[in-house]
Amino acid sequence: PDKILSGSSESMWIHVAKCLSHPDTKVKLVAIGLISSFLADFAQQTGSVPVGEPVDGSHGLTLDLVKVQDLVRLTLGVIATRDVDEKLGAEAVQVLAFLAPRLPLRPEVEEEEEAEGEEQEEEEQDQIEERRRKTDLQHLFWKLSHIIRREIPPRAVAITPRVAAMEALETVCRRSPSERLLPSLKTILIPLHNLTDPSIAPPFSNDELFKTKYESLKTRAQIMMEALQKKFGTAEYSKQLLAIREEVRAKREQRASKRKIEAIAHPEKYGRDKRKKFEKNRDRKKTRSQEQKVMRTSYKGW
Repeated sequence: PDKILSGSSESMWIHVAKCLSHPDTKVKLVAIGLISSFLADFAQQTGSVPVGEPVDGSHGLTLDLVKVQDLVRLTLGVIATRDVDEKLGAEAVQVLAFLAPRLPLRPEVEEEEEAEGEEQEEEEQDQIEERRRKTDLQHLFWKLSHIIRREIPPRAVAITPRVAAMEALETVCRRSPSERLLPSLKTILIPLHNLTDPSIAPPFSNDELFKTKYESLKTRAQIMMEALQKKFGTAEYSKQLLAIREEVRAKREQRASKRKIEAIAHPEKYGRDKRKKFEKNRDRKKTRSQEQKVMRTSYKGW
């Protein structure tokens, strides 16, 4: 430890961190294990050092804000990988949980500018946020929320990033004081609302493991919402939730209006799209009917 955690090994640790973006899962697993050991050297000092200030290690290394931000960006990249390994995702969650308290809050001026831009389309807002790459606490919550809300194929391997992002969101929220969470409360609640909203149909899947994991996500979302309501009080919690529901309703109306305009402007394309949607739903119902028939047959044989 004296040698690898000394000030002279600074460049080595920079290269280790870069390995978190390597395409090979085995390389990333080794890298994140080493990063965990690197961070453990600062564990005893972090509680007494103000956010944004460098933390001194026991053998000469320092953990400054730039390193924290770089590690958070790279670790979020690990979780966002669509086929991320479960073990790798779990390790990444622990790294984010350790680093989140070291991230600063975004200045209030920038918060106001962001609020003024909330009327923009969601996809456009996502692109703006990605370009800004602030890597403050608000960006961390935005990115985790984005991963949980991202559309995925209904397969067990595809839901792993969502599970890891939910674990990270849950852990960071549980360990953070309410004043650090408040600027991001709406961002945090959006994916939880989407998972628990009965008007949003769950993804159809024949993959039993996917269905089990998805139901587990819904349960965790509900538990987390209850914890946030308790943490912030019913008034603040309800205000944020009502704002989210109003936005969801407005977006649905906007999409419906867009479809009506398309039907008039491009009737042939609208007809093709509608036919495809009908055929897709018909195939789903057929598959579901076959599954239920198999279940009934199995039940009769008991």
